[in-house]
This record gives sequence, C-alpha cells and structure tokens, in this order.
Amino acid sequence: MKTASEPVPVPVAFAPLEENWNYYLVRDKATGKKLVLAVKFIVKKIHQGFDQNGKPIRDSQGNPVFRFEWQIVPMIMTIEEYNEMVEARGLKP
Repeated sequence: MKTASEPVPVPVAFAPLEENWNYYLVRDKATGKKLVLAVKFIVKKIHQGFDQNGKPIRDSQGNPVFRFEWQIVPMIMTIEEYNEMVEARGLKP
C-alpha cells in the first residue's frame, strides 16, 4: 500500500543517443595473461517521479527526479581481438 508521501513512478519514453563500451586492461591472476574487459551500461527503463497530487518531484536543484532500471553487459576479449576491433575502425591500437 502506498503512503501519501510515496512517489508515483511514471514510465518515460526514451531513446539512447549513444551507447558506449568502456575498455579495461586486466590480468588473469591464474595465468598471468593480459585481457581486455569491455563493459557496457544499458538503461532498460526510465521512470519520472510524481507525488500523489500528480506534481513532478524535484531535487534540491529544481530538476525532475528520475529512476531507472539498468543492466551491465560485460565482454572479455584477448588483446589481439581488441586490436583487430580497433584497427577495423581505422584507428591504431
């Protein structure tokens, strides 16, 4: 049961403007082999908060308050695979 002060989440339509991977050089401690860990943060759903009277909830700066559902997608690749990917983009690894 919701209380009078509990926010009401309302789904918001959204479209990703740019989805990026972050790449980290890591070492497998068992083998000593260097690997590339790629991590992508994906927002799956966004909700804007409204109070019980239908007014948007605002933060201390006056911005609307949003909450979101997300997922982190990891990918592990060899340094060679990473270098091939970078070269395919026309860049130097």
